[in-house]
Amino acid sequence: MICLDIKSKKGQLGKIITALPVLFLIFFIIGVYLVLTNFAYVFKGSSLFYFIEGVDNDDFLLHEIQINGQKMLLLDVLIQFQEKKIEREVVNDEFKRLVDDQNNLFLLASGFSEMPGGSLGGAERNNFIIRLRDGEKTSPNYGSFHSIFGEYRRKGLLQEQVFEIREEEGIQKFYIEFYYGRERT
Repeated sequence: MICLDIKSKKGQLGKIITALPVLFLIFFIIGVYLVLTNFAYVFKGSSLFYFIEGVDNDDFLLHEIQINGQKMLLLDVLIQFQEKKIEREVVNDEFKRLVDDQNNLFLLASGFSEMPGGSLGGAERNNFIIRLRDGEKTSPNYGSFHSIFGEYRRKGLLQEQVFEIREEEGIQKFYIEFYYGRERT
């Protein structure tokens, strides 16, 4: 009986001696992986600079449009326009292509404050209104943007989306109001 007890203790000791280095090796590999991924993140940065929450796949902001020969999501275009990487005229020309006989009105406002369509002054230069009337695509002057957005907001037709954009300073909220469809008078 005493012999069996000594053999089982030797077997347990052998298992511990072989399992312990393997366990340390696993922790070492995980540690090296975490250090390398952190260094890669610091040097390269995140390729995803914003994340989308609450956007359906059939959402209008996920439509692709052509900007400077490159297909981009409408949401990406707005963010790059806000960062002044794309000119207003280029964006406006592409938005004009969205307006047709079925959807003859396009309202879009974006900015870093709530209800960007209700802003006055220079902030309205970030807003777009395109109408199709009598076969011609037009945009009203900036002075009427506030009232047009206000009218569609009161009717409950203006859709709102809020996105969080990660920047070096932290997370900033990006607001978008839009309407795309038939003009309601």
